[in-house]
Amino acid sequence: MEAIDIISKYSNIKPNLFSYAGTKDRRAKTSQRVCVHRANAERLAEVNGKLKGMAMGDFKYCKVRLP
Repeated sequence: MEAIDIISKYSNIKPNLFSYAGTKDRRAKTSQRVCVHRANAERLAEVNGKLKGMAMGDFKYCKVRLP
């Protein structure tokens, strides 16, 4: 949830528009699929330069949100 808050702040996208499955350990090196309702991939990619200790990528558009 902390990562969502940071990405939300830098992208000006409300946190409630993000959906994700499960949680991750902050100390682990892992990846997690996250959906953002009606967001532009280019807008999210621009945030990567501001993130510390995490990165976003492998963007794709879907018609349905994560359950």
